[in-house]
Amino acid sequence: MLHIVKQGYYFFHKLQLDVVVGAVCLALWFAHLCKVQIPAFGIPALALSVWIIYTLDHLWDARQYPYSRRYIFYKQYAKPLQIMLVFAVSLLAIFVFYLPFALVIKGVLIALPIVAYQVLLIWRPVIGTYLKEVSIAFCYTFGVSIFLLEDMHRLPAFLILWLFLLAWLSLVIYSYIEKKEELAFGMKNIVYLLGNRSINKLLKGIGLLLCMLSIYIGFELLSSIPFIFTALLMVILTSILPLFDSGKHRYLGEAVFFIPGIYLLIFS
Repeated sequence: MLHIVKQGYYFFHKLQLDVVVGAVCLALWFAHLCKVQIPAFGIPALALSVWIIYTLDHLWDARQYPYSRRYIFYKQYAKPLQIMLVFAVSLLAIFVFYLPFALVIKGVLIALPIVAYQVLLIWRPVIGTYLKEVSIAFCYTFGVSIFLLEDMHRLPAFLILWLFLLAWLSLVIYSYIEKKEELAFGMKNIVYLLGNRSINKLLKGIGLLLCMLSIYIGFELLSSIPFIFTALLMVILTSILPLFDSGKHRYLGEAVFFIPGIYLLIFS
């Protein structure tokens, strides 16, 4: 039974469904905290968008780095995944038809940094490498927070900043852990460019700012101890990922973003 569960979660993780669930949990959490009404089909459209972007990115990387451990799954199941992509894009097109036009335009604009850094990786690889984690964090953060952008008062702005820093922290830690593997296959890595000392300072700085923001948002904006506990738990678990440098760190890293779902089950 345990073996079946492990195999099930292996495919769940490799298909990036944990990333999708985490994004949905965060979007619902932010909407709950800010008392924002999510449009009909908004959550399915968000889930599909996240999955499509991540799957396209991984399929592309699997063609460039076919022997990397991270992309073997995408090389092995390339054709079924391509069929799933066609179905997902078709379904997303239907959902988009029922969404407010302004929301759709914002979604398209939010994806542009991903395209920009991919282009830079080809034409200006050093600049693209510096911008990789920031671009992905930006796209992820504003994609998840897209339903808050209509009413950008103080609370949504601080929540968006908090999530951006957390996503950036998580991505830089992944690069830190995976530096040797990425360099072995000729991948660009910000840790190699900046060096371990600078990266350690960067990680400590982001982590400290995240802790301060978590407490500030909780007490000054939400008056919510449950929020502070949830936010700090996510920061702490993300920060200890280097301790799990066994090829399994991404399992924990993506599962951290399920925590807002637990918050909603308890406190909503």
